[in-house]
Amino acid sequence: MATAADGGGHSLDFSLAQQLTVIVLCALTAFISHMALAVFNDGVRPFLLDFIQGRGTRSATTAVSFGLSAGFIFGLGAPMALSTGVLNPWLLFLPTDVLGLLSPKKWLAPLLGGAWGAVVVFGLDGANGLAHDLPVDFLTAMQEMSTPILFLFTLFPVLAITRQFGKVRGAVAGVVELALVLLTMKLWPDMFAGALAMAVGVLMLIGFAVVKDVRQRRLDRAGLLRSAAPGAGGGGTGAEGSAADAGGTGASVPAEDPMNSLFSASAARLRRYLPLFMVLGAGVCLLAQMHVFGGGEATSFLIAKGDYAGAAQVDFYRVFGFVPLIATTALASGAYGIAGFTLVYPIGYLLPNPWLAVVVGALV
Repeated sequence: MATAADGGGHSLDFSLAQQLTVIVLCALTAFISHMALAVFNDGVRPFLLDFIQGRGTRSATTAVSFGLSAGFIFGLGAPMALSTGVLNPWLLFLPTDVLGLLSPKKWLAPLLGGAWGAVVVFGLDGANGLAHDLPVDFLTAMQEMSTPILFLFTLFPVLAITRQFGKVRGAVAGVVELALVLLTMKLWPDMFAGALAMAVGVLMLIGFAVVKDVRQRRLDRAGLLRSAAPGAGGGGTGAEGSAADAGGTGASVPAEDPMNSLFSASAARLRRYLPLFMVLGAGVCLLAQMHVFGGGEATSFLIAKGDYAGAAQVDFYRVFGFVPLIATTALASGAYGIAGFTLVYPIGYLLPNPWLAVVVGALV
């Protein structure tokens, strides 16, 4: 298959197999987004909980998705694809997030997603040629538009903690995230500096929520015990006395694991659609194996140069920064990530043939 690297790093002329893969994958991701099963944008995922539970409308959720994605699409995804000749998830999957949520009908979502995939594979080559024929290089400047947006995502957990648990805990979370940003820039310069900080911020948010839930349940159980105490000492006999004694000892108030109550419903919902997620993983891994797709900011440039091993190494390291974020937001919201834990990216780059990529991607 022809790759972007074969054309000097700036070709967006895809083979038929590559075109079909992109179109079908975009249709699938739009359908999954419509079902609120998965989205690519980590910032949108927490908002899906209200939509899934019926507290939010489709139009409101779509507006949130577009607002949090537009900057990445036009400031990162499109300029990077034009400058490298390699597709990326911000260009493919963020628009299908929006189109899937926007679609009022289930059957319309894959049509809109497939149409976007067709626009990408058939329209970007002309746009790429036009952009590089201009006397002014505006693509590099457009890429810088995404930088402040990326760091703003790091503040979301801090703002949520401040709003729900007070300014003191919010300040603590802010200091921790700032320290992690500086530490990441120093120790792991190839990783986005805000990735680890945002992951830890989300974990702190979940931790504060669990602690609050535990305390509330203890207070509720204590209230039940106090209300049952007069009945226990009121001289009840027989079955009534036994029931009162059981209430007095707290045996009738079983302790409930707060983590289980918080995550079990979301995990069960995701497990029901495991076959669909396997198809999605197979498609993403296949696209990565075709070497016309890069999963990260630095990866696209490495793929364009033909350095697939280097691209796999970079994206493999990025997995560890995003696993906590993806896992916690998925379990808390009931919506997974389009690329899963993103492990399909480095695996796909290194696999020797597309059939193996399909099988391994489905398993991962």
